[in-house]
Amino acid sequence: MTQAQLIAHYFSDSDNDIDMERQPSIDNETIERKKQNRRKWLPLCTYNDKNDAIKKIKDDGIWSKTHTNITNEGKRTYYRCNQVKRRGKQCPASIHVLYHSENECVTIYKTEDDHLHNESRSIGINQQSKEVICELFKMKIKPKRILEILDEKGLPVPKKRQLSSYLISLRKKYYGAPTISLGELEAWCQQNSLIPDDNDKPWVLKYQIEYEDEIDNDDDNDNGDHNDDDDNKNKFRFFVTTKRLLFNASISNKIHIDTTYKLIWQGFPCFIIGTTDMIRQFHPFGFAVCSNEKQNDFEFIFNCLRGGLLNLNLQMNEQELILIADGAEAISNAFLKVFGTDHNVVMCWFHMRKKVEKKLHLVEDKALHDDIMNDIETLQLSTNKNVFDIATILFLKKWKNEENFIQYFSNEWLNSKNGWFEGLATHVPSTNNALEATNRVIKDEDTLRERLVLSRFTVVLFSIVNKWSKERNPTLINSKKFEHQPLITLPIWTDAYNWVKLNKAVISICNGDTTIYYLPAGEETRITDKEIKRYENCRFNSFHTYKSVYFNIWCVCLSNNPEKWKEATCTCPSFMKKFICKHTIGISIRLKYCKPPPEAKNVTIVPIDVITQRLMITHSYSGIRLNDVIRQIYIQSGDGFRGFYKGYLITLGMSLPFNSIVWTLYWKIQSNLEKILPTNFDYIISPLSSTLSVLLTSYLTQPIDVLKTRLQVAFKRETILNTFIILIKQRGFKGLFSGSIARASIIMPVSVHAHEERRTQLTCVCGLFSLCLFFKKTNVYIRT
Repeated sequence: MTQAQLIAHYFSDSDNDIDMERQPSIDNETIERKKQNRRKWLPLCTYNDKNDAIKKIKDDGIWSKTHTNITNEGKRTYYRCNQVKRRGKQCPASIHVLYHSENECVTIYKTEDDHLHNESRSIGINQQSKEVICELFKMKIKPKRILEILDEKGLPVPKKRQLSSYLISLRKKYYGAPTISLGELEAWCQQNSLIPDDNDKPWVLKYQIEYEDEIDNDDDNDNGDHNDDDDNKNKFRFFVTTKRLLFNASISNKIHIDTTYKLIWQGFPCFIIGTTDMIRQFHPFGFAVCSNEKQNDFEFIFNCLRGGLLNLNLQMNEQELILIADGAEAISNAFLKVFGTDHNVVMCWFHMRKKVEKKLHLVEDKALHDDIMNDIETLQLSTNKNVFDIATILFLKKWKNEENFIQYFSNEWLNSKNGWFEGLATHVPSTNNALEATNRVIKDEDTLRERLVLSRFTVVLFSIVNKWSKERNPTLINSKKFEHQPLITLPIWTDAYNWVKLNKAVISICNGDTTIYYLPAGEETRITDKEIKRYENCRFNSFHTYKSVYFNIWCVCLSNNPEKWKEATCTCPSFMKKFICKHTIGISIRLKYCKPPPEAKNVTIVPIDVITQRLMITHSYSGIRLNDVIRQIYIQSGDGFRGFYKGYLITLGMSLPFNSIVWTLYWKIQSNLEKILPTNFDYIISPLSSTLSVLLTSYLTQPIDVLKTRLQVAFKRETILNTFIILIKQRGFKGLFSGSIARASIIMPVSVHAHEERRTQLTCVCGLFSLCLFFKKTNVYIRT
């Protein structure tokens, strides 16, 4: 083993190393401290109010506070020049404020040194820009748009990072801290749980806070929900409303409820509950936020609604209460548990349709998809439960070969969630679209599509509920009133008046205080007693027979009291969707229960082109007169007065470019001919220019004219695309130019030259020539 050795000590080579480090001054044996250069302070101004001095410093915008000293004269607060960085060589310019101890005066002192930096360094956001940003923040303007507005106003534009930091401080100022504990949430709910005197001031109607260590599993619901993962976690529920919003719950028998997400950053569900009036306008009852979306949460909301009405000495009509929701079992089970099992639950038709369309892949033949959906839409128009049950049996019988789809449809939409047909309840909307629209408004206008943390969303929530309540203040001009009767607009009055003018045969059967009127639907003008009996018995062999018979008669139930004519009901789809139709109003007009406004009778119709085209294809020996053609257009087209305006859009699409092209070519050709032809040929320049311009333009626009004519002479309603496809299949692309020569021959002689000086010389000749070619054009279009 190697022997250990000691290392020698260090000895300095110079004895003066330490002496050099501690060399004393020449005159004294002690170290002499270097004298500091003391700054000279000059009084700048004196203020009687300290706020004025502070404002002066802030307005300068170049001073930052460094430290404070307490002296005999008073407290001195020192400020440095912030146009240079804090770490580094400082600017010699400085100020300090003296708060005099013997009085309330404040004096600002300034050093005699001037600023020694080259240029001012912008620190933070300009004060004027801050004020504008604050106003825009209150208006819920996006950060990108804020920068654009500042630039438009000519104000200093901050950096994006500076703006983001300032907006964070504004959110904290107006919305509070970004985090909130369960205890703080409980304190907030308790603080805002007192019922206010103001009808539009929101308050927390009820709240529940469940801490994890206090939850007893034995007390959970008995619906099988307590086996979920989050049952033993912290839970909260609270419901916010106003007196005015709760009042609408006492005058309605419908409840709409839905859950929406993407409002709270933590992902908590938000619940909106309300009702709709007779014009299908949504009126909210309140807004709830819960930690979950289970049956217990919906029970809490329904109990809040009932308890809130009792606190205000109001009562809900629970006997006729109806729920409209998206079909979630948690909603329907909670509703039936709170209000009883003898209530109807309407399944939103919009949600049901979307889910069924996603399952059409179970039908292998894609050609059958449209037919199946059409039949389901027919089922949805069932007027009562009896008709719906009969129609579903016929539907299942018709599509029994599609076993996979029929099994899904029966289990999902017939055995359980079967409340999606119109006749389940009268004057009840079949969709939740009005509430869904309210959800969209909240995201677009109130949260600007941003997810807010719960602590800040509570502030926005109170603002939303307050806005809802104020909008329904009856003293406002544009108040959203709760309508108890359907709104009859001028178009509905016009349709009803036109229906009355048809003088269709109506059969009435008196039934006590009401009378039932049977009306022929569609093009029919009369119905027989046999058809009515078959309609009432609802006995059909097939689904096709059901559709052809049941939708051939409309049944109107009208009170014998003339003052209650607006309460009439009808089985037509228009009434079931909008709670008003031309049939209920038309019967009331015929019974002289009401009178249409004069504006409904002043209908100006100028469908000359449609009538002319129909007359063109009518043979003279058929005995059809002008009145017959007009009646034929109105009835057989199935569109009523809209049939007179067939091809209106495509006519505009032809006429507008036709005129512009004709006149452009006319003046261009005329100017060129004047240069080419001698002066003694000026009498032929105008007719030749018009002939050439119209010839070219008519050929270019001929395909549009052919499609227009086909649309106008069609006995059934067709689209432009379908008309184009049929024409190509029958005639090919050459069919688009059929009759172009005849059309040009009619238009050429009279289109432009009639405006020239020699109009009187050629008018007679052109008119006779056009009349001779009129029949040729007609025959060409008949073949087309």
